[in-house]
Amino acid sequence: MDQEFGEDNSNSRVLIVGDGDFSFSVAFAKRYSLPPFTTSTIEDHTSMKIKYPDYEGNSDFLHSKGILLIHHKLWQRVLTTKLLLGTCRCEL
Repeated sequence: MDQEFGEDNSNSRVLIVGDGDFSFSVAFAKRYSLPPFTTSTIEDHTSMKIKYPDYEGNSDFLHSKGILLIHHKLWQRVLTTKLLLGTCRCEL
């Protein structure tokens, strides 16, 4: 079922960029047996609560799975750091 990521997912690292209300990340976490991953949105926490009714439930679910949520411009610094340190591999 997880063939897209190969037989052993224990070494997989995933960074989801620009996930709006984190609904894609929730579906992704439910679908794949991966170690905790990182997901991000370009919006800040306050506007997310106002704009997306499912945001808090999605956020709570992801936190309970150990998934790191990054808001607003912080994700740019994290991604840049991961790329510079060589801990993030980008594939197109």
